[in-house]
Amino acid sequence: MVLNNNPIPKYYQLAEMLRQQISDGALHPGDQLPAEDTLSQTHNVSRGTVREAIRILAKDGLLRREQGRGTFVAYPQAPEATFFTLSSFDEDMRRQGRQPSSQVLTAEALPAPPNVAERLQTKAIEPVLHIV
Repeated sequence: MVLNNNPIPKYYQLAEMLRQQISDGALHPGDQLPAEDTLSQTHNVSRGTVREAIRILAKDGLLRREQGRGTFVAYPQAPEATFFTLSSFDEDMRRQGRQPSSQVLTAEALPAPPNVAERLQTKAIEPVLHIV
């Protein structure tokens, strides 16, 4: 139930109630939500509040709106539908059939040059590691 005396906005309360119903299985993918006016009467909120709650859940991919038909619980997206994934250099090289490796050419402790000391927020006399 959407509470009037709750400091959390009503649209957010309603969105979370619907989100919970979807995650609990009370609403299944493909199920049609009641009309906006029905939801507003059921939860004693304005249609604008219902629209905002639906907009949030549609943006999150939990609901989909169809012009002239209504609002439906969305089917979960397949993991392959992502546009990109983050991976390490090693993973990228192995995926290309290459053997990743690295070689240290130089490793030494030197006094920090003034510009490096400033960026590291240390004193110029402090030693820093220089690795190539």
